[in-house]
Amino acid sequence: DDLKLDRRGRIAKTALFDRHSGREGEVLLINGRSEPAFTIAAGQIERWRLVNACSARYVRLSLGGRPFRLIGSDGGLRTEPVLVTETLLTPGDRVELAVGPFDDEGAELAIESLPYRRTSMKRPRRDVWGTLRVGPRAPSVASIPTTLASIAPLVPAGPIAPTRTVRLGARMTFHGHDWLINDEQHHHDAPVKVGELQVWDIVNETGMDHPFHLHGFFFQVI
Repeated sequence: DDLKLDRRGRIAKTALFDRHSGREGEVLLINGRSEPAFTIAAGQIERWRLVNACSARYVRLSLGGRPFRLIGSDGGLRTEPVLVTETLLTPGDRVELAVGPFDDEGAELAIESLPYRRTSMKRPRRDVWGTLRVGPRAPSVASIPTTLASIAPLVPAGPIAPTRTVRLGARMTFHGHDWLINDEQHHHDAPVKVGELQVWDIVNETGMDHPFHLHGFFFQVI
């Protein structure tokens, strides 16, 4: 999470720029603490669940450039683990990782977010959230199977026509911006019927990123 404070250490008021790109704070927190240090035993594999609780900040997560395995996300486990050196968490996003094993006892790795340009109006930068230290060696009881979950595709492979188009847009106003769906604020679209399968085409017509989700529902990206 992040926290925006004024010069007296109190919660800062909302600025005009916050209405455009969202509110980002200069105090970075992991589990409510600023710049915490964690220890992982050399030779061990740990399962981490990360939640981006920021209201606007994108986190391009890196562990000092070391590889880790992506094993799950908001919808549950992936079909198989994926070896990566970074992963992007948008506001409200969750991810599950298998971290380690590391062999270099005494090493210190930065838990950091790498620069990411989600809008042309703000220069991206690298932020350090905390430190991961490699402690004395200990045996690991964790094992990662090659197959994590079985996920049946909702639609067959190949071209398919969408049943609904959702266009994310914006317009200038006196107070900054209005964010729009299909050219309307708080757009009310046709309902989905129980048991009906729909294919949605999501179109971002703006110059900045828009994380997209449905409250209480999962979907497959095809």
